[in-house]
Amino acid sequence: MFVLLSLAASSVEAADKPHLVFFMADDTGWNNVGWHNPDMLTPHADALVAEGVELARHYAFVYCSPSRSSFMTGRLPYHVQQINRQNCDTGQGVAPLNMTFLPAKLAAVGYQTFHVGKWHLGMSTPGHIPKGRGFQESLVYFEGAEDHNTQR
Repeated sequence: MFVLLSLAASSVEAADKPHLVFFMADDTGWNNVGWHNPDMLTPHADALVAEGVELARHYAFVYCSPSRSSFMTGRLPYHVQQINRQNCDTGQGVAPLNMTFLPAKLAAVGYQTFHVGKWHLGMSTPGHIPKGRGFQESLVYFEGAEDHNTQR
């Protein structure tokens, strides 16, 4: 499952800023992509990596929320109070609301911010959902194991 975070410059003076697209995929192994393993056929992702930057040392935890909270805050999950898997399962916020997420910082300097995919960073209050964390638009899945074909 991919999370797509697409950020685009929103004004004429920001046009010289690069477009930023982040993919975060759960359960993807190192050799499950074409740029690490020629037996894997991932031509579109390969092209994006060839033209962009691969974050090759952003290691993941055994469940998704700590990696996501670390990426969004720039802090180790331990410092985001993401020790307890129950936070992921109950929809509680996994980062205090006083921690600013990456999209809020980027929006503050003129980027438009969009989120598509699984969230798993809290939904207990409007402040915990993507729009409360700096995304201007979001097509979000709050629960795990959604069926993207039937929307269940």
